Amino acid sequence: MYAGFMETLDHYVGEVLQALNDCGLRENTAVMLLSDNGRLRGSKWNLYEGGIREGDLKLLYFYEKQTSELYDLSEDTGETYDLSHYRPGQTTQLENELMEQLRSVHSRFPRRNPAYYSDDSKGKETQ
Repeated sequence: MYAGFMETLDHYVGEVLQALNDCGLRENTAVMLLSDNGRLRGSKWNLYEGGIREGDLKLLYFYEKQTSELYDLSEDTGETYDLSHYRPGQTTQLENELMEQLRSVHSRFPRRNPAYYSDDSKGKETQ
């Protein structure tokens, strides 16, 4: 998995460097790659890697459940205490900002699978 990730990273870094060359910006641009060397929560490639941040607040939106989690990173760097129920105004504001940003770049949104139950207690698929 790591080798595949590195190959993909190498490919896209090459594309960035080529684009900088094509625009005549390569000589005056520093390209840096940084790694977080691990996560405080979750694993690589899961939603906890992303989210939208505003100041010390971080919002995660879960499409499959249509819910959000809100964290104050100045007080909770491990993202263990969800504030979304205690700060509904800030949660809604960041949700709106996230959706506006996604629409502005023409993101494709997930669509619900009608064959999948929304209630986890009923099972996974209809017959």
